[in-house]
Amino acid sequence: MTPAQLIARYKSLHQPSVKPNLNSVSSQCLQSINDTFIKSSSSQDVTRIIDATGKIGAGILVGNLVWLGSYDECLSIKTTHYCTVAATIIDPKHNQSSVLRWGVCLPKGCNEQDIASSIEFLLDIFHIKTVKVYGSTVYCAHESPYTFGSIFTIVLCGILLVLVIVGTIIEACQMRKKDQRLHIYEDANTIKPIINEDTPLVNTLSVEKENHLITELLLAFSVRKNSIAIFNTSSSAKNVLCLNGLRTISMFWVILGHTFLWPLITGNLENVVIGLEQLHFFTFQAVSNAFFCVDSFFFISGFLVSLLSLREMDKRGGKFPVITSYIHRFLRIVPTYMFVILIWTNVMPHLSSGPLWYVNQQGNACTSYWWTNLLFINNFWPTQLAKECIGWSWYLAADMQFFIISPAIIIPLHRFRRKALTIPFGLIMISVGISAALAAVYRFDASLIANTISGGHRDPTDVMYVKPYCRIQPYLVGMMLGYLIYEKNFQSSKISMIKLVLGWVLSISLGLACVYGLKNELNRFWTVVYLATSRLGWSVSLCWVVYVCQNGYGVFANTVLSWKFWIPLGRLTFTAYLLHPIVLQVFYSGYRSGLYFSTELIVYLFASMVTLSYLAAYGVSVCVEYPFANLEKIIFDRVLKINRRGS
Repeated sequence: MTPAQLIARYKSLHQPSVKPNLNSVSSQCLQSINDTFIKSSSSQDVTRIIDATGKIGAGILVGNLVWLGSYDECLSIKTTHYCTVAATIIDPKHNQSSVLRWGVCLPKGCNEQDIASSIEFLLDIFHIKTVKVYGSTVYCAHESPYTFGSIFTIVLCGILLVLVIVGTIIEACQMRKKDQRLHIYEDANTIKPIINEDTPLVNTLSVEKENHLITELLLAFSVRKNSIAIFNTSSSAKNVLCLNGLRTISMFWVILGHTFLWPLITGNLENVVIGLEQLHFFTFQAVSNAFFCVDSFFFISGFLVSLLSLREMDKRGGKFPVITSYIHRFLRIVPTYMFVILIWTNVMPHLSSGPLWYVNQQGNACTSYWWTNLLFINNFWPTQLAKECIGWSWYLAADMQFFIISPAIIIPLHRFRRKALTIPFGLIMISVGISAALAAVYRFDASLIANTISGGHRDPTDVMYVKPYCRIQPYLVGMMLGYLIYEKNFQSSKISMIKLVLGWVLSISLGLACVYGLKNELNRFWTVVYLATSRLGWSVSLCWVVYVCQNGYGVFANTVLSWKFWIPLGRLTFTAYLLHPIVLQVFYSGYRSGLYFSTELIVYLFASMVTLSYLAAYGVSVCVEYPFANLEKIIFDRVLKINRRGS
């Protein structure tokens, strides 16, 4: 449409017979539009405005309702601003509703309310007549103000960076002095040997004076020290090495699933129909059912809590340090957790911009609900996952809740041995029953994505997905396996070939049934069974894999999962889990146009997101996670020394 045609179209709509209802549009907006499209002496500006505004593109039948236009071109015009309209539209011919994301370039005199009130008028100007607007929300591009929270977070990052630099320099100076001292002893050895071969090396050097507390605290932030801790691949015989591979691959799986789901959330896809059709393909089930990766995390967590706690009780004569373990867990998680919340709340608005950036930045829940994250109750309050502060952190809340009740299982296991296994087994049965009841009452679909697409009076993510009583099954299975490994004291058990083959067949069958069992639609009975037991089945499948790997029967599986390459990546998993949605959000919400779904695109994006997420995780780990873990150890060690001296 040429500028002349647009102006003629605008004038025709203002004839009395066809004049739209613009009573709720401000006079300032109407005047700005008149000045721009009728009185403007520059046809070039009108042309650029038309060019920058989104238009109907190809692929409407495959779901292309992303008409974003040219964001940067609109912002380059001094008199206009770019706004994104998110409108629910209805096609009267087919009785279907969809969400249209339309980028409009309009005079700055028109605010968000003006544009929302005149959507049908604007659609008519641009000859878009086939739809009716049911409701709309408008988000206009703007410069995000630097609030107190933003400034505080930036200053905090600066302080952390200074501490990291100072700590690294101090360690470098200490290493240099140590090298010089060693060089002096090496020179002396050329004249007279000062040690025997069987004398410990530490005796050849003057014993280092204990670092001053301030120096020790600063050294906690050293990049070298923390990088060595992350990339060290040495292990003891008591380490369950296959967990490193299991943890890392599960994290990759999380990122893969979110790489596909995120553009559905942000509204980028130009061919959303084709994207959703992939859900029915057998090969795509591993992506659409990537939710089981979180159950893998729960399984690993329960296994380690059980195994390590039981071993610690042996050292303490059967006593379990409940309060100390709670404090340690809290201090281990919270610094990194709160840092990510600060970044998401205060820095995220400044990280990018784009047609959909402001749409997906609205209503940051962290300003209202951050305290629920700190108390680890955010999977209960707020009651909707969509309103939760960093919604993916529900996992941390559930995991902490499981950890809090774990002593009630671990202490009886240590005291009553196998008889106490009835406790986790009974809890598993209760969880299965609750899950079955909720699935039956609310008539949820077996697929979480299908539930989200179809909609309903209750969202399964709020009722079942994030609730601990529905998600505890893998954690309890992990605890039971941890006890069995502890009981055998890492001694290999003999497994006959028949049992080995049968175990692998059952394990693989269970895993495949959980992930690929939704290829065909299930009836109501099997839907309830699936929702109630699939997480249990998945964890039992993992249980066998870990058990045989630990007993030397894993063969290829153990070789892959115990590969030392996984060890550093496994240590970065916690931080990568917290940060990867930020990486995804910056890309998808800041993208200037729609995305055309294809398998190749997902593969390339997945590889990029994994790389960027782990790079970000490394940066936050060496600056926040590991330094604060070091600080906790220093403080606890000092307190123990003081207590010992006092006693």
